[in-house]
Amino acid sequence: MINSLRNILIMILLIISTSGENCVDILCSHVFDEVCGMAKLRDGTRIIMRYKNVCYMKAKECELSSVMEINQVADELCGIKKIQTRRIMDHAISGGFQM
Repeated sequence: MINSLRNILIMILLIISTSGENCVDILCSHVFDEVCGMAKLRDGTRIIMRYKNVCYMKAKECELSSVMEINQVADELCGIKKIQTRRIMDHAISGGFQM
């Protein structure tokens, strides 16, 4: 529980530290911790999509900020079922699973 709170805090700090910078400057980790985001286009159309983690969602929002905004919504809307472990997508990294 403490580790997951710490990891969430790290992601939030990463998002805060990259706000206002160029979108290409946002660097996200390879940790697979899916989140559900809802994109709202300027014409009111809404699109729900899964993202690899919060950072990737924020990076995509930065890229597309002129045409839409993306907000995190309940994981159930995307069919995401959280588990206690998080996977790193690059298994060349030693210790590809985190607890």
